[in-house]
Amino acid sequence: MTASDRPRQRKFIHALSFLSLFSLSAAAQSTLLSVFKSPSVTCDYLIVSPRQFLAAAERLAAFRNAYTGDDVSYAKVVDIATLDAEFPTGDTIPRCDEIWYAVNYALQQWTIKPKYLVLLGDDSVAISGFDSLSFPKSAGIMPTCYMYAETTTATIYGKPEFDTLVTYGDFLYHTACDSSALGKMNGAYRYLSIYNTNLAPISVGRIPARTAAECSVYVEKVIAFENGNGARLWYNNAILCADDRMQGKNLDPLGSQHLETCETISDKTLMGFFQTKIYLSSFLVSPAGSHDNARNAYFADVNAGARWCVYFGHGHPDSLSDEGFLRNGDVSRFTNDTTPTMFFSFSCSNGDFLRKPVQQMSRAYLFKPAGGCISYFAATQETYASDNEKLAFDLFSQLSGTERLSLGQAVSNAYALSMDDNMRWYEILGDPALTFLKKKAALSPAVTVDANGMVTFSANDAPSNNGQMKYRCEISYPETTTCIDTVAGPPPQYLSDSILATKEGLLSGPVTAQIPANFKGDKFKFTFYACNPNFEARFDTVLALSAGVLGGARAAIAAGPSMRFNRGIVTISFGLGAKNELPHLSIYNLQGRQCCSVTMHSRSGGAYFDFNEAHLAQGNYVLQVGAAGRMFSQNVLFLR
Repeated sequence: MTASDRPRQRKFIHALSFLSLFSLSAAAQSTLLSVFKSPSVTCDYLIVSPRQFLAAAERLAAFRNAYTGDDVSYAKVVDIATLDAEFPTGDTIPRCDEIWYAVNYALQQWTIKPKYLVLLGDDSVAISGFDSLSFPKSAGIMPTCYMYAETTTATIYGKPEFDTLVTYGDFLYHTACDSSALGKMNGAYRYLSIYNTNLAPISVGRIPARTAAECSVYVEKVIAFENGNGARLWYNNAILCADDRMQGKNLDPLGSQHLETCETISDKTLMGFFQTKIYLSSFLVSPAGSHDNARNAYFADVNAGARWCVYFGHGHPDSLSDEGFLRNGDVSRFTNDTTPTMFFSFSCSNGDFLRKPVQQMSRAYLFKPAGGCISYFAATQETYASDNEKLAFDLFSQLSGTERLSLGQAVSNAYALSMDDNMRWYEILGDPALTFLKKKAALSPAVTVDANGMVTFSANDAPSNNGQMKYRCEISYPETTTCIDTVAGPPPQYLSDSILATKEGLLSGPVTAQIPANFKGDKFKFTFYACNPNFEARFDTVLALSAGVLGGARAAIAAGPSMRFNRGIVTISFGLGAKNELPHLSIYNLQGRQCCSVTMHSRSGGAYFDFNEAHLAQGNYVLQVGAAGRMFSQNVLFLR
């Protein structure tokens, strides 16, 4: 046996006992460190826990030691009281420094050094009784780092009261700063000197539980999530959400920047993902000014399964968007019990786990039993939209390689690329060792289309894993969509795919998929995903067609009328000709049966038709437009 085989053998041994006795067995109890300051410790995954959460902490450590799908072999737990005893800092130094000293000791002295730090428990801040020279202290069970504080006195109802601004986060634990900077205050506004420091080689996540019951709920979710993800084809779904051009009843000075950022992430980093776009500009608001329609669409999609949910826009500790697109109280609408999602909130303060009595949205979604979110990546304070875009691009542009990439590793890599103040306020709420990307499977596919519209996808180099490589593919029509917002100025545009057909199964040879027989468009998009417990592969391409014959990947599309579908309204934009003849619209189902035939209504520069007038059922439809004796290219849309 080689040295490299020992962690694998150790995991196998743990797995045997783990299956027979999973609760606090002798193996599980051995994960607790009674002495931290010892160079002989071997630990690559460290959980710091208060005493009342040790049972859940040891259960999580035992699972990580037994689970073969991660990069953890030596998970350990330490009671924070042990750190208090071995790394005393005194009453004048923030308690978070003890954790920092302990982590840096482990990185420098331990035989096997931690790659992950898990902080189990939330925090609160003691803001009463300190003046302009003192610094706020942790009053919770798992201290975070208070990096800035400003206190003023305001008169409220005739009485002087403190008005305190506190900036905090766990970024300190990512740093390898000079220890002389710890616990120091500079300037009139009191902030810690941890800026312009190097990043430590460790990924940090916080499970902000307040009770043992919340700890248990979350640990059970992690175990179920990791054990089941190899068989879930939903694991390739990504939902993209973007704020609109309004802030309540006022114009948003950022305009459509959030939507444009979403499009950048979609086009540049999520190739090969099955994408769903919920852009608030595409939904009408309710008479009360709320985004009920967008919220309904989000929960319909996330409950069908999504690996990632990504939001760009304005945010608050208890909600997203000023119109309350998603809210803390919506947690009961999650029914994704077998498919909890990783949520990425690029907004202000949506990851605030500290301030009370605000009911934090991130905590509600994270501790929802079974479903909701398995992790929540968000900021604890105000952030800037342009910096958020860069951080998101650095995060999602990472490609899986020969090794699995965890959430913590992906975030740490993005931090190293971004290196600005904005990233310091972002937190991983959840387990940082969760799978972000699996190992990349080799995939050199050949795609052919015959005269009958049969697409054949051959990928003989994809690992079969004894026939357990599962696949899903989509054939879709990439159409241009115009948002329906009523804000002055040109509405933002974005690309949205209309699904024509899907297919899934075991990957045991070439995959075939049929383009609908009555589809005679000039392009289609083919997206393919395959996975097994160890590997995953993605592929997509846009193919040009001419009379059903493959023309070439990413080919230019011939000029013609532009057809846009906006939540029930179809708009055709083109010159109406000398006679100003209105186009005729025929609607077919995918079996070729004509469902509707109408003359479209006049609109400046073109014509439109409201699908609500046709009373069509949910499903896919083919649109055929004719005018002046000519038939224009067909488009396909999906009604829901």
